[in-house]
Amino acid sequence: MKTTHITIYGPECTRCTTLVSNTEEAVRTLPGRFEIEKISNPLEIAEAGIFNTSAIAVNGTITELII
Repeated sequence: MKTTHITIYGPECTRCTTLVSNTEEAVRTLPGRFEIEKISNPLEIAEAGIFNTSAIAVNGTITELII
């Protein structure tokens, strides 16, 4: 079974922490394998081309979230 890789980009703020928790809760209800990674280093976030956080990538496709 293929693993779905989820990367969450953002500083250690309440909004980002909530996004991580909600993502973990959501994937528990779905079939399949999921790997969740949290990136909070500003340099790594910028290198990924993200300028507004929070952002989430699923298998490398980035979606910036406005919450």
